[in-house]
Amino acid sequence: MKKLFIVYLCSIIVTFPVLSINLGQIDVVSVPDNFPIELTNRILLDLAQNVHNYVGKADPFHDPVSQVKCILRKVSILNKEWYNNLDKQRNDPVATRTLIQNIGITCYSNIPDMSFPPMGIIKRLCTPGAKKCIALSDQLYDENLTPKGIEQLYNDGAILDYCNKKIVRKTVLSYWLRGDNNKSMEIITKLLQLGANSDAYYEGGIGASPLAIALWHNNADKVKLLLSYKAKKHWCIVLEERCRRFIDTFIQYSTKDELTDGLIACIAEHFYLPEIMQNLVDRGANPSVVLPHVFKKIIENVGNLTPNHPLIQKFNFLCTHQAYDQTVCDKVQNLQAIFGALTNKLEDNKVLES
Repeated sequence: MKKLFIVYLCSIIVTFPVLSINLGQIDVVSVPDNFPIELTNRILLDLAQNVHNYVGKADPFHDPVSQVKCILRKVSILNKEWYNNLDKQRNDPVATRTLIQNIGITCYSNIPDMSFPPMGIIKRLCTPGAKKCIALSDQLYDENLTPKGIEQLYNDGAILDYCNKKIVRKTVLSYWLRGDNNKSMEIITKLLQLGANSDAYYEGGIGASPLAIALWHNNADKVKLLLSYKAKKHWCIVLEERCRRFIDTFIQYSTKDELTDGLIACIAEHFYLPEIMQNLVDRGANPSVVLPHVFKKIIENVGNLTPNHPLIQKFNFLCTHQAYDQTVCDKVQNLQAIFGALTNKLEDNKVLES
């Protein structure tokens, strides 16, 4: 009897702190102390399943992943029943992948050129589900992989935009883009069909994008495939002499705004490319939008300009195609007045000297 009492007393001491914890201790939400337990459980489950909605944007002073881990940990220790309710979030790789993607969209969308989803999230979650995601995603680099195998791995919880930094240091899409056989084309097609991001590459915008890889490998079929899946166009790359054969392909898959971006990229080139510029304008690029860009370049290089300089030729080309910008016009008139006055001063001095 004495032993039974001791066991009972210990159980009270152990369970009391857990049972006495309420939602307010999660530091995210709070409910009245007398709130019905069924509703409290429902809130806790929603909190865990949608934890990305309760954390803020990433910045140098805020780490969403640590906050996510803190919330999940606190929710899981509140009560055994609640902990069991989180079994899917902790152990299921498909649910974990959704959680990671949601955190990426909610917390890291303010970081430019962030590869999606941020691999740092899955590495740091350390849940069984996250570890399963990593193991499944690593199999996407298997040389013996088939399109059917990719679909199975994806259904099991693999991350299509995964980047294995320890072995190949490439995203799955970038890895398979480097192959030249028909199999790699089938794999790439399946990855894109299942939802792989056509722009995903190294985290933080480091390295070459999938489209850049396809361009540099001179693979027309893969370039067209990526463009059909809305891959971001790198006009600066396609304007390189070795890649210019893909100009017409880029134009074919471009909106008018993207064509204008291509015309702006022509301005940044050291050479005058009249045929390409003409093709872009004919297909819908807006010369007036580009005019301020070429004028800025002219101002930056004013000391080195001649009447036949490529920048002057580009400016004249745009004007020939009815380009107009009032701000540029005002600045040109102002410069004309300034340099006209300076020229008059110099000519007066010349007369006096003679």
